[in-house]
Amino acid sequence: MNELVIAATPYALLAAGILALLLSTRQWALPVRLLIWGVGAGFLITAILKRPPSGGAGIDQIASDALQNWNKPDQSILAQILAGNWVTVSSVAPPMFDVATTVALVLAVIALLAFTPGETIERLVRPFLIGLLGAFVGGLIALGLVASGLAGYQKDRVYVGVLADVDVHDGDTLKIGEVSIRLNGIDAPEKHQECIDVRDCAEQSRRVLSGLVDGALVICTTPAWIKAGEPPTESFGRPILDCSARREGKAAVNLSETVIASGAAVPFRNSRGELKVAIEERPFRLGCMLRPHLWRNSKEARARFEARSSLEGETAGCPPRPQ
Repeated sequence: MNELVIAATPYALLAAGILALLLSTRQWALPVRLLIWGVGAGFLITAILKRPPSGGAGIDQIASDALQNWNKPDQSILAQILAGNWVTVSSVAPPMFDVATTVALVLAVIALLAFTPGETIERLVRPFLIGLLGAFVGGLIALGLVASGLAGYQKDRVYVGVLADVDVHDGDTLKIGEVSIRLNGIDAPEKHQECIDVRDCAEQSRRVLSGLVDGALVICTTPAWIKAGEPPTESFGRPILDCSARREGKAAVNLSETVIASGAAVPFRNSRGELKVAIEERPFRLGCMLRPHLWRNSKEARARFEARSSLEGETAGCPPRPQ
């Protein structure tokens, strides 16, 4: 119950602020109107301060990045988001146009009624007109939020967020808002996976990814091989995406390539051992481990690893076997 109250508080403050501002437009004494306006402004400021976290990037980060890339707008995060989410937005646009047309026709009829002599009908009609117009503008704003990625809409092809350590699940999985994302092309040690001579190589791998994204603006887009229609597009319900991290004044860093280059993960292979993305393999530096795809899918390979008799190519980071 307490969580519900906490979640509802910003919205209640916002509603109270708007109501107070509307009341301040009444033809009352000026001191009273100023007092009511001040109360409304106070409610709005408090609502902003208690704004619920969205887990996504805010307008300030998007705008800041657009300003930094003013001379190359096609490389801005906003341009990439709009390009990636256009499929979703374009599917909503036709029915949105139908709704807009219906609203316009209703507005035309109601506006005609307002020509009736006298102010009674006009006073009744004006708030209704404002309400319909507000609903239409609100719909356009909602559509814009989906297009920009700021709404965290889960079917978006592009996800953006400023992340923290808590948003990193392991060395190849992170979370933006409520969406768990699998990094494209890499495989990190599974939680509780045994690594010889290392207490918890999975946690060390997670820390490497966390160091790259903690406090950074992360943007994730659909990989080219998925756009071409090659399945699968998800891993255990998680979208597989290309992700990069940006910090102010620095170039974007490809997370998959950087984690592998740091020796905290290996290129991803499917259950048949096939590479999905051509990322150059680097030495795994967190200990001797069975490759994660074998740890997940092969009891025989796990048994050989536990018996220290793994076959060639089954492990990473292990010293060469004596001849």
